[in-house]
Amino acid sequence: MPDTNSFPEFTPSPNNRVITQSVRIRPGAYILDDPDGNGALRIEADDIIVDFQGSVITSCQNAEEAARENFEGIGLKMEGLRGVTVKNAVIRGYQYNVWMETCRGVILENCDTSLSRAEQVTKDGMPIDIWLEIRDLGYWRSYGAGVWIEKSTLCSVRKCKSCYSNIGIVLAFSNKCTVTESDFSFNSAWGIALWQSCDNTISWCLADFVNRPWRSGYGADSAAMAVSYGSHRNYIVGVSITHGGDGFFLTNLTDVGYNLEARRFLPQGSSDDNIIAYCDGSWSPANAFEGTFSFRNVYFRNIANHSGHGFWLGFSCDSLLLENEISHNYGMGIAIEHGSGTRIEKNTIEHNGDAAIALWASGGEEREGHPSRNIEIRDNIIRHCKKAFNLTTSTDIYIDGNIIEDAPTEDEAKSTKAPDAASALEKFTSSPQYAKLQEILKAKPADFRLYRECSMPRGMKWLEMSDYHPRDFRNSPAAYRLGGWSGLELYIMNPEDTKIEFPEWACAETDPNDKHTIKITPKPELPPAMRTLTLKIRRADKVEEITLPILTAEWTQRWFHWDKDSSPITEAGAEECIFSSRPALEIKSHIQPNWDWTRGAAADGAPEGAFAFEASAEVNLPAGTYRFAAGFTGGLSLWVDSELVCGDWSGKRYSFTSGEIKLAEGTHEIKIRHCQDRDWKLLRLYWAKLS
Repeated sequence: MPDTNSFPEFTPSPNNRVITQSVRIRPGAYILDDPDGNGALRIEADDIIVDFQGSVITSCQNAEEAARENFEGIGLKMEGLRGVTVKNAVIRGYQYNVWMETCRGVILENCDTSLSRAEQVTKDGMPIDIWLEIRDLGYWRSYGAGVWIEKSTLCSVRKCKSCYSNIGIVLAFSNKCTVTESDFSFNSAWGIALWQSCDNTISWCLADFVNRPWRSGYGADSAAMAVSYGSHRNYIVGVSITHGGDGFFLTNLTDVGYNLEARRFLPQGSSDDNIIAYCDGSWSPANAFEGTFSFRNVYFRNIANHSGHGFWLGFSCDSLLLENEISHNYGMGIAIEHGSGTRIEKNTIEHNGDAAIALWASGGEEREGHPSRNIEIRDNIIRHCKKAFNLTTSTDIYIDGNIIEDAPTEDEAKSTKAPDAASALEKFTSSPQYAKLQEILKAKPADFRLYRECSMPRGMKWLEMSDYHPRDFRNSPAAYRLGGWSGLELYIMNPEDTKIEFPEWACAETDPNDKHTIKITPKPELPPAMRTLTLKIRRADKVEEITLPILTAEWTQRWFHWDKDSSPITEAGAEECIFSSRPALEIKSHIQPNWDWTRGAAADGAPEGAFAFEASAEVNLPAGTYRFAAGFTGGLSLWVDSELVCGDWSGKRYSFTSGEIKLAEGTHEIKIRHCQDRDWKLLRLYWAKLS
C-alpha cells in the first residue's frame, strides 16, 4: 500500500465535504452535520486511499453524552465506488456512521464507528420494553448502524470497532464480503447482522454483551449475530458471541408461515447452507444458538454453555450439529420442534437442566401433522442431564453409539429407522465446505482470543445496563454490579495490584474461590436507610470512582406452600387464606429479594414448586416521588405504607408492573407479596427516586 504521508492534506468543513483523490485528513476533531442526508463527508472517486490519521468526524460535541435516539444522517458516505480504502477514521454521532452502497472492493480498515443511533433501553435503572423486529428491514434501517453495507460485493471490514449503538454492522443484499478482526460488542440490538446477504465470511470477531432488557429479563430478540431473510452460504467462524440475548440468531422472513387454505406450512425467506464453526455463544439468556425455519446449516465445534438452551433449531431441516460443546444450560441442550433430517453427532452434552436432546411437535392442527422426523443421534457423550432424550411425537429416529451417564432414558428412545450409509461428520469433513473452513482457520490472527479466554467476568449477572447498551468494563480496573440495592459486587481485573477504598460504614467480603470477586455491603448493624456508596478503585496511576445508591435494610421473608388446586393467582380469596396461614419458612436477610430464571428453590430451605412469598422492610427515605416496578412469573403486589403501588395477578407467563408514589421524608414500610407455580422462577424488583 502506498505511503500516505505523500498524499495531500484535506481539512473537512461544511464547505469542504467531498473527497475525489487520495488524501490525508488533517488530524483533529470536526463537527459536521448532514443537512440533506447525503453524508457529512462523501468520497466520490474510485481507486483512492483516504487516511483519516485518527481524525474524528462527529455530528455533535459529545456523542457519548448525547441523546443517541436522535442521531440523524450519515457520517461518511460511499456510493457506487470501486477499489477505495478508508483507514484510521473515528466517525460517530449519526444514524449511520459509515454508509456503503453499490460498492465493489471497498476496504474499511482500523476505523472506530461506535456511537451511532441507539434506542434508550433503561431509565432510572428500569427497563424500557422495546422488542426488536428481526424480520422487517424497514425497522433495521430505523435502528441505524455503525457500518451499513448495502448492495455491495467483495468489500472488506477489518480491524474495526463499532460499539455502544443499536447495531454494530449490517450487510444487506451484499455478497462475497469479508468482516474480520473487528469488535462489535456492547450494542443493544445486534452486533453483526445479515439481511439477504450471501457468500460472506465473518471471522475472528468479538460481538459480546449485545443485549437489552425487557420486562422479564434480557433479550427482546437481541443477538450478538443476526442472520435473516435469504442469507445463504456464509461462513461464520471464530466469532465470540457471548452474553447476547441469543448468541447467534438465524431465521427467515415469515416465521411459521402457516397457510390456512393450503393447511400447510409455507415459510418464506429461509437462510440456508451456512457454516457456523468455532463460535462461542455462551451465557446468553435465551439460546446460545438459534437457527429456525432453515435448511442445511452446519454447526461445527461451537461452544453453547450456561445459556437458556444450547441449540434451538425449530422448523429447521437437514441441519448438522457436529462436535459441539453443550453444557450447563438451564433448559435443553438441543431443542428441535418440527425439524427434519437433522444429524446430531459427536457432541458433548453435559449438566443441562432439561433433556440433552428434545425433538417434538407442538399441539394444534397446524403443528401436530409436522413432527420432528428422520433424525440421527450418533456417538454423542451425554452426561448429568435431566433426561437423555425427549422424543415426544417424533418419528423415524436413529439412535446409536451414544455414551450416556446419569441421564435417564425412556422406552421411546429406540431407533425407528435405518442409519445413513456414512456418518454426517464423515461427509462434512470430505466436503468443499470443510476445505474452505480450513483455509479460514489457517488465517486466524495469532493474537485473537475469544472472550472466554480473557480474564473478564462471565455470566448473565454481569449484564449491567447503561441507558443505551450493556456497560463496557473492559478498560476499567473493575466491573461492578448492584446486588438488588443491597450491596455491590466487583470483579477486579488485576487483583494483585488494585486497591479499593470504601466508606467506614461498609465492609468487604472476598470470595475464597475467586480472587477477582469482592462484595461491598453495608454493615448489618446500620439503621435502615438509603445511602450513597462511593468507591475509589486504584490501579497504577489510574483511579476510577463509582457512586451508587445502597439500601441498608433488613427484609423479613415468609415462604408458604400452596396447592395448585387453590391457586392464589387465579382464585378469589385464596391469596388471603395462604398468607394468613403458618409459613413453611421464615428468615431475615439484608439482601433484597431477586431471582433471575431460577430453577428449583429460590432460597435455601424455600419450597421448590408452587410457593407464595411475602417480604417486608422498613426504610428511611428522603422526600420525593418514587417509582416501583417488578418483572416476574406468577402474581405480585407491592405496597408502600399499606398503599398498593402496583400489582398483577393475571397469571401470564411473564408480567411487568409499575407505579409511582409520593413519599414524605421518614421511615416507610415496603411490602411484597408474590405467588408462582412454574419450574422457572423470575422476580426482578426495581425502584428509584425520580429526579
